[in-house]
Amino acid sequence: MTQKRYASPGDFLRDNESFLTRYEISAQLNRGNAQAHREASCSPELLFGRYEQEGRTVLIFGNTAPWNLCLNAPEGMEALSAQAAAELADWLKEQRVPIAGVSGRDWLCQRFMEAYGGRFVQRSAMDIMVLTRLIEP
Repeated sequence: MTQKRYASPGDFLRDNESFLTRYEISAQLNRGNAQAHREASCSPELLFGRYEQEGRTVLIFGNTAPWNLCLNAPEGMEALSAQAAAELADWLKEQRVPIAGVSGRDWLCQRFMEAYGGRFVQRSAMDIMVLTRLIEP
């Protein structure tokens, strides 16, 4: 598995456009954060990247301190995405990048927190609901 980090949020947006479009609903926080900082240079406090295996994206991430690290994974790749989340946690610890919290799917956040260690407390649980069919009264 390979980690790719970006020099700028704009580079992240260009390189991950198809992922961000396909998973538009769940990846909207990462997309919005990257768009808000499009021209900035990345640093530990402003960090965007992805994990891929055999050319397929298995995880994208964005850290916009002081906000939570945001994780997004494609459908059907849960085992690889969980492994990538654990590798990201290990890398962030090695680089001494402070994490305020983590946002993403429950199973993905759980795997990240297990690997990162320390003490995490759930502050809020949210779900994304999508209207797929409207029945007019």
